[in-house]
Amino acid sequence: MIIQKTAPKGLDKSIDRFQSYLYNTLGFTDWMCYPRIYSIPTSGNSEYNGLIPAHFSSVIDYTEVYTEDVNGISTFFYTDTDVTFDKWIGKTTVSLICQVKLDELFPLIDHRADEEFNQLVVDASNNYSGYEIFSLVGIKKTIQEVYKEFVTGQIELTNMQPYYTVRFNYEVYYSEGC
Repeated sequence: MIIQKTAPKGLDKSIDRFQSYLYNTLGFTDWMCYPRIYSIPTSGNSEYNGLIPAHFSSVIDYTEVYTEDVNGISTFFYTDTDVTFDKWIGKTTVSLICQVKLDELFPLIDHRADEEFNQLVVDASNNYSGYEIFSLVGIKKTIQEVYKEFVTGQIELTNMQPYYTVRFNYEVYYSEGC
């Protein structure tokens, strides 16, 4: 299921286009595909203090987007807090965070299919018609790197088979009026 923002503007419009492209190109059937998410504080009664990734789902509600066991893949976009401008063109880093159950996406492969997954995303990214806007600049593969902005003590997730968590970082140029 793809979840997108209603009438996105600026950077969200660029993310929306790229999100649609990836969703249609990669074509995974059991996919929870979120748009740009927000970092919100953990609840006051939580033993873990810090920020968690969450999707703004309604008027005042947020839904945590850490991996769950329901979908074969869940993804979300996270943006850097810094944006620079040159002649009204914005530039920032946008991350695509993928939380994958490899055995569900690649049931016929008997080894850990992490590089097969990476290659699919890299190939799709490089073939994106807006490549000059979304330029893949790096991949992070450890839990600490993938969730560097977030507290991770409350999730019982390891990067061991069948689970795989990876972050694709893109340098993104966008126009506020795009």
